[in-house]
Amino acid sequence: MRRKLLAMLLIVAMAGLSIYGIVWWLGRDRAGEAAGDLVVLLVRRGTVELTVTGSGTLMPGERRVVRAEVGGKVERIFFEEGIQVAEGDILVELVNDDLEIAERQAQLDLIRAQRELSDFLAEIPGGSPYLTSPIDGLVREVTAVPGESVREGQVLAIVEPQGSVFQVHVTPAEAVQISAGDRVEMRFAEFSGALEGRVREVADYQVASADGRTWVTPVWVDVGGGQLLRAGMTADAWIHTAGGTIQRSGVGLAPESVRVTAMTDGRVEQVYVREGSVVAAGERLVGFSETLLQEARQSRELAVEVARSRLRKATGDRAALRAVSLAAGTVVRMTATPGEAVRVGDELAVVSDLSVMELAIDVDELDIAGVRPGMPVQVTVEAAGDAVYDGEVIRVALEGDAGDGVTTFAVTIRVSNPEGALRSGMTGEAVITIDRREGVLVVPAEAVQVRGNTGTVRVLIDGQAVSRLIEVGIAGTRLVEVIGGLQEGDRVALAAEAGAGQEQLLRLRGTMPMLPGMGQRQTPNQPSGR
Repeated sequence: MRRKLLAMLLIVAMAGLSIYGIVWWLGRDRAGEAAGDLVVLLVRRGTVELTVTGSGTLMPGERRVVRAEVGGKVERIFFEEGIQVAEGDILVELVNDDLEIAERQAQLDLIRAQRELSDFLAEIPGGSPYLTSPIDGLVREVTAVPGESVREGQVLAIVEPQGSVFQVHVTPAEAVQISAGDRVEMRFAEFSGALEGRVREVADYQVASADGRTWVTPVWVDVGGGQLLRAGMTADAWIHTAGGTIQRSGVGLAPESVRVTAMTDGRVEQVYVREGSVVAAGERLVGFSETLLQEARQSRELAVEVARSRLRKATGDRAALRAVSLAAGTVVRMTATPGEAVRVGDELAVVSDLSVMELAIDVDELDIAGVRPGMPVQVTVEAAGDAVYDGEVIRVALEGDAGDGVTTFAVTIRVSNPEGALRSGMTGEAVITIDRREGVLVVPAEAVQVRGNTGTVRVLIDGQAVSRLIEVGIAGTRLVEVIGGLQEGDRVALAAEAGAGQEQLLRLRGTMPMLPGMGQRQTPNQPSGR
């Protein structure tokens, strides 16, 4: 009986030694060993990343709304939705008759303003402040008074020609021999002697003679004589032409008085003539204030500029009847409908550049300090398959948005969409890489208590877990960079509960273990680096 008991004890002891040997043999090179309630892992080199994640809705990188700049009725639509257009392409054409009328009116207003300025300058060559007599003659009336204010167009003097004009009728055959400037000798029954005149003009048409039997050509003759001649007087005229002398009778015409008017509003400074004065063409009649004259000129010049500006606007309004694309892209929405009336500001179409999308995500205030424009981003869109799209941070909000006790900052990401698989409205998941270190010493995040740039780990020495202060670099969600205090191959201990996942991972990987996450991209569900 005692022998059987000893044999059984010996068998149990040998079985225990065998199991211990097998376990020791299988686990002698592994990085983690269960020691009591601890899991032990080797300190090795690997890659650690500090990332921030978030999700948002994709929108076109450039979205332009084409709106009506003028009112009108939709006449024609040039592009349908989904068609690519270039900048400047006509999308919608409107019609508005009122704008065409306004442009023509603006053109006439400009012509009128330019003519008024031209006439004003012609009346006062070189900006002279004087009114002069337009003809040789006699001043019949003067209404200008020194110091008096006058209005534009107000009559200031009347000048009558000093000579008289006689009309002589000749035959058409005789008319072709007569030229302007030919000498004419005039004899009158009222007084003896003769007065000399000159042919002013030969008519290019014919009229009936006084008896109505023949056709005659009028010839006008300027004759001197001052007070001797009156309207209605008759005379015999000898017209001396190159081909000979033609003798006919003529009758005196009423003198054509010339009204001299103010060329602009102003004030009379001086009057140089009086009634009955004989003046020559170009002689001064009235003097004006130079200051007011200058203001009048500037006023007319300004009127021209205003008219020109209004014409530019009217022309621009007519051109705006053709609504054009403001940028190259795709017509994603055509709002206009042929025949409908639109008002200023109404949406006509939307053009978006779909080759580049934008994704806006909210980043927690604890992580925003590390996010800067230019940082690389990887974006995944479940609705577009498993592809990973490259992106870049382009904007970081300067002001946060507080809600539910949490403050977040908007971060905008530009995402390339060369194949056009991404569409506006899709949901995208973004991972922003804040920092990345390769080939550095790393330990699991569960193994270290990080405080700023230092941390505390438990190092296995002679089977005992001893606390040690270490210097740390970047701290990701799963891995922490070790800068000092540990060496490659050191063993760090985890609590059994915390290390269960790592222990299971080590068992699955066999004899060439790696720390969890080493060499792999870390994509935590929450922003890391806290």
